[in-house]
Amino acid sequence: MPKILLNGAEVEFKPGQTVIEVAFANDRNVPHYCWHPALPVVASCRICQVEVSQPGPTGLGPKRLVTACNTQCVEGMVVVTETPAVAKARAGNLEGLLL
Repeated sequence: MPKILLNGAEVEFKPGQTVIEVAFANDRNVPHYCWHPALPVVASCRICQVEVSQPGPTGLGPKRLVTACNTQCVEGMVVVTETPAVAKARAGNLEGLLL
């Protein structure tokens, strides 16, 4: 099975699984607001943002913030669910939702 690095731990995933599905399957919490496994993905709240580096032809690409609910896992992807950048982005999005 393909694998990703999730918060420093190597975990397996099924092709087509999203980051949030893999995180929950491996007992990792990703805060979310609009995502539910039985509903279509909307990705409108952006509370489930995580930091991701994807493999490319010259190694890992740059770190970037993506929504975990609609980002499919890719072999060799590195996912970090808690960083200062992630916390700041989530706080800003939550503030926008509350306004």
